[in-house]
Amino acid sequence: EHSAPVALLMAQASKQWKKLTAGIAVVVCLALIMAFGTLPKTSHMHDTPIIGINPVTYIGPDSASPNAYLASGLKSALTSNLAEIPNLTVRNLAFLESSDLDPPLNTTNLPLDHMLDSSLTEIDGRLIVDIELTDVATAETLYSDRFESSEGDILGIQDWIVDQVTSSLRIMLDAEQRSSMHDWGTRNALAYDHFIKAEFYKQQWNHNDWEQALELYKQAIAIDPHFVNAYTGLATATNYMMVYSRRNQVDEMTQMLT
Repeated sequence: EHSAPVALLMAQASKQWKKLTAGIAVVVCLALIMAFGTLPKTSHMHDTPIIGINPVTYIGPDSASPNAYLASGLKSALTSNLAEIPNLTVRNLAFLESSDLDPPLNTTNLPLDHMLDSSLTEIDGRLIVDIELTDVATAETLYSDRFESSEGDILGIQDWIVDQVTSSLRIMLDAEQRSSMHDWGTRNALAYDHFIKAEFYKQQWNHNDWEQALELYKQAIAIDPHFVNAYTGLATATNYMMVYSRRNQVDEMTQMLT
């Protein structure tokens, strides 16, 4: 006859206990937030590490230096080749500069484990590259260093950076994978220089720069006929000219006929 009241009391006690444990959990979370400003993060948030590549800062004699294209080419090449590394996800963060999202995106609200910052300084015909690899969760610098080379050795700079990043992240590569990391489409420094300069002009989105890009792609191909990326760039720039520059072409024809 007492079983019903006992069962009721046990059910009520169970509810109270659940409320108590939930309250304790909330208090613990609040205490962590007060102590750390946010919930603690581990240094490796993802099974596959995610690295963000910031735009390369160019420091030259002036902003209109003819070698400013090197920074753009360096960032594009690093993003492309690091993306080939097994078990590593690469994010190009250049879009943050032009993002008009509300609230704006920044590196604090993106899912990243690591950040790669770099600068390219041009002094008296020499190129000086500074890189810094950081752990986003802890803000700890995992690696930082400086590399100096002659002005025409952009391939050597890129080889050095990908080697340092893979070593710092303790990514093991076999011989074939390491060779792939150093595959920039050509090993001819002059052909590659023409190529990245052409890529820079192609991205300016105007008729005159596309014309310069076409000439530079052709020069790169003439130096290295096996440079596949140069053929791809040439085709893309030609397509841009055909689709977006018709008005310019009509104006040029009109001027020739008058």
